[in-house]
Amino acid sequence: MKTEMHVSTFARASYRDGLVAVFHQLRPVVTYLSAARWEQYLTSPESDVGLDARLIETGILVQHQDDGGALTRYRDDTKHRLSRPTILYLMLAQGCNNVCVGCPVPVLAAKHGNKLLTRENALAGVKFWQRQLADWDDGGSFHLLFYGGEPLLNRSVLEASIAYVADQRLNGHLPAKTEMSVPTNGRLIDASLANLFARNRVSVVVGMDGPPDLNDAVRVTTEGLGTSAEIERSVRILLENKVSTGASVTLTPSNVREATRIREYIRSLGIYDFGFNVLKGSALAVQLGEMTEKEYFHLVAEAVLSGYDENANVQNEYQLRKRLDALDQHLPFALDCTCFGNQLVVQPDGMVSNCPFDRVDAGSIQTLPKDFTIADSQVVAEWRTSIPLLTSSQPTTANTFIHAGSCGFGSRSVSPGTDVALFNEEVMHGLIWKRLPPGATEGLQSGRDSYWSDRRLGAL
Repeated sequence: MKTEMHVSTFARASYRDGLVAVFHQLRPVVTYLSAARWEQYLTSPESDVGLDARLIETGILVQHQDDGGALTRYRDDTKHRLSRPTILYLMLAQGCNNVCVGCPVPVLAAKHGNKLLTRENALAGVKFWQRQLADWDDGGSFHLLFYGGEPLLNRSVLEASIAYVADQRLNGHLPAKTEMSVPTNGRLIDASLANLFARNRVSVVVGMDGPPDLNDAVRVTTEGLGTSAEIERSVRILLENKVSTGASVTLTPSNVREATRIREYIRSLGIYDFGFNVLKGSALAVQLGEMTEKEYFHLVAEAVLSGYDENANVQNEYQLRKRLDALDQHLPFALDCTCFGNQLVVQPDGMVSNCPFDRVDAGSIQTLPKDFTIADSQVVAEWRTSIPLLTSSQPTTANTFIHAGSCGFGSRSVSPGTDVALFNEEVMHGLIWKRLPPGATEGLQSGRDSYWSDRRLGAL
C-alpha cells in the first residue's frame, strides 16, 4: 500500500510572474515551478511523479502534516547554533572622541563612567573565552572584536591583547581561524598601528556614512567638526599597509535613498567589504520624521538587494552576504544579532554581559565561575523568546521566512518585532527570485520544465 503523503504545515510559497518558489520554512531548499502546476499539484499530488519525489526530498511532502519531527530538530539545531561562543567583545573604551548623531555611547559613558578596560580584565576575558572555545573548535571561524566607544583610545591594552591572541593562535592554543577586528572611527590610525594590524592579521572596520555631505552631517568630532577627511586619510594608511579594511554604514531615513551613492563612494576609497547597519526600535523612531517604519525597511531591503545586481562577489555587503550564506546552508534565518548566546562581552569596568550596549551584567570577568556560559544566562533566555518557533508557545508562524529575533537593545523589548520581520521577509524573498536564472524562468513559464532547483538535498 502506498503511504499517503501530506503537504507539511511548514510549506511556504512565494509567487511571482506566474511562477512559485516552494520551500520548507525550517530548512529552506527552494523548488521553482509554474503557479498553475503547483495549484494542480495541491489538488492532485500524484499527477507528477518527478515533482512528487522532489517535494518529499525537500520536506514539503510528509507523512504527518504537522511535521513535529522537523520542528523538534529545528529547535535543537537553533539552540545549538545560538550557544556557540563565536564572538568575544572586549569593550576597550566606554567613551569616544566623536559625538555622532544617534550613537548610544555618550549616554552609556554618562551612566557607567568614561572608563577604559584594564589589561588584566582584557586578558582575563580572552582566557575565559579561550577555555570555552576548546569545546567548540569545529573548524569554523571565531571572532574577537576590540570595541568601544572608540577602542583606539585604549591603545596600550589593544596592543597587549593583540600580542597575546596572536601568540596563542600561532602556538595552537586558539583555533587557527580566530580572527581579530577593530571597529573604529579611524581618527587615531597611524602607520605604526596599521603595521601592527597587518603583521597580526587584524582587520579594521571604519565607520563612515558615505560621501562628505552625508557623513559630516552625522559623524562629527567632540568639537562638532566633520570627519570625512580623517576617514579618507586613515583608509589610505590602512590600505597602503595591506590591512584588511572594511566599512560600517548606518542607513537612516535621511540617507537610505542614497545607498547607491554611498556604495560607489566606499568603492572609490578602495574598500569592497562593508556592512549596512539597520536601525530598529527606539533608535529608528527618533529619526523617522515623516517616513513610516514600513517605508524605511522597504528602502533598506532595496539597498541590500541592489548589491546582488551589481555583483555580490566583487563588493561584499554584510547583510546580503549572510542571507546568501543562510540560503546556501539551508538555514531558516540569518543572525541579525548575536546577543542570543553567541557572544561574550567584557565591559570597560570588567563586568560581563551579552550585549555591548544593554547592560544586564552577569558578574565580573575575574570572579565568574569557570563553567559559566553566556548562552545559559537569564538575560539570554529572555531574549530568545523573541525568536519565532523556538518556544512551545509558538508552534507555528504565518511569516514565510523566520526571522532571528528582535534586538533587545534597539527595540527596548524582547518581544517579537515587526522591524526584523519586515526587513528579513523582503530581502529573503528578493534573493530567492534573483537566484532563478532567466533560462530556468523561460523553461518553467513555457511548460518545457516541470520544476527547477540548483541543488540536491537528502530528506529532512
